[in-house]
Amino acid sequence: MIDSLNGADAQRGGKYHLYIKIGILLLLVLGSLIPLGMVRGLVLERKALSNSVEHELAATWGRAQRIVGPILVVPFEEDELRQVPNPDRTGQAAYVEKLVTTRHLLYLLPEDLDIEGQTTTSIRKRGIYEVPLFTADMRFAGRFDPPDLTAIELAPDHRILWDEAWVEAYVSDLSGSLNPIVLNWDGRSLPFRVGTEEISGSAQIVAPLALESAEDLSEAAFAFEIALNGSDSLGVLPLGRATRMAIASDWPHPSFFGGMLPASSTIGPEGFEADWQVSHFARQLPQQWRDNDVKLDTLISRARVDGLAVRMVESVDHYLKAERSVKYGVLFVVLVCGVLFAFEVMAGSRVHVVQYGFVAAAVCIFFLLLLSLSEVLGFGLAYALSAAMSLLLIAPYAAKVGRSWRQGATAGALLAGVYGYLYVTLQSEDHALIMGSLLLFAALAALMFATRNVDWYALAPAIQRQADSQVKRSGQA
Repeated sequence: MIDSLNGADAQRGGKYHLYIKIGILLLLVLGSLIPLGMVRGLVLERKALSNSVEHELAATWGRAQRIVGPILVVPFEEDELRQVPNPDRTGQAAYVEKLVTTRHLLYLLPEDLDIEGQTTTSIRKRGIYEVPLFTADMRFAGRFDPPDLTAIELAPDHRILWDEAWVEAYVSDLSGSLNPIVLNWDGRSLPFRVGTEEISGSAQIVAPLALESAEDLSEAAFAFEIALNGSDSLGVLPLGRATRMAIASDWPHPSFFGGMLPASSTIGPEGFEADWQVSHFARQLPQQWRDNDVKLDTLISRARVDGLAVRMVESVDHYLKAERSVKYGVLFVVLVCGVLFAFEVMAGSRVHVVQYGFVAAAVCIFFLLLLSLSEVLGFGLAYALSAAMSLLLIAPYAAKVGRSWRQGATAGALLAGVYGYLYVTLQSEDHALIMGSLLLFAALAALMFATRNVDWYALAPAIQRQADSQVKRSGQA
């Protein structure tokens, strides 16, 4: 009778012990989110510091470059009657009509615009940080057609000041300019000068033309070259009725964006080549307009959105990879602790909660090692060293906890496989999500398969009997 009561108490005690152990393990897994979150915060902090270094180097070398132009600007004057205050204070009328001459601007866009560019990149270092910078040699060529005066409602009495006409362009960061910019207009060399206006953060450059009449536009062709230092990206707003642009670079990781993607592109380990073809329908701008019809600040702002642009940055840097790896940290903790719990359930090993905590801490430290080493050694070598250090720490410890080198080898092999799969996942830009999902599915499937024959109702008494047997053997020893 007493023996049966003791057996029942043991069963209840074993059941409660199992439930308490499972509950504590769940709390441990949830608690691992705290150090993992701290590591992720550290990744973001180091990334922000890297960005500040990048901005500092860009400020001295050249920022992201956007070029808007060329635009032909022709002043014109028109007379109009306006109501002005009566200068004769003795008169009865408070206002009188007066003929006032006002000055306006006529803007013309190129009929054809051909753009050729060649960029070379270099890696600059400051401390442990590396920043890719580029030098762009851009050539613009094309022609303008005479304006259609009736389309913009210019009457014959409007005085068009062809002798004051000029060509202008806008560059987002002229501090990166490397050479004098000279406009070749129908055989004449006309140097650009820095204009007085800065619109939407872009500096104006101006080349006076001194034309005689609209006929000077009929056969005249133009060309000019701009050499610029820059960082992050290079973009051009397609202003021609027909715009063609070709860019060649030694940068192997381009990212094309803007209003239109290239019509064709070739990307290889030695660089890329890209070609754009844009018609005036796609640019959604009139070929000519008066100054009160289209605002230049709106036009220049569009260069950041609708321009033909390429970004020359690392596709997936080590900070992004480290951040993505931390997101899988909980899975690592669950897998390793799950293996130890399986040893405890199926092999009769007794693993203390503190030992589970040490293993979870070792897994979390892997991500901290990965971040710190990748800043110095690069992501690939840092990942290999961090994984090796983690395996050399966890596998022998699991063997000692489980009292079996076979169990330690099993834990090490599982962890090595997960590390390898995670590395492949992090290297992939397009398939990272599906590979991560497959990893989670495979881990759950393996757990379900390994425990398919476990009788969970009878598991608690069995654990208690195994524990009592171990205690009895230790007492006899």
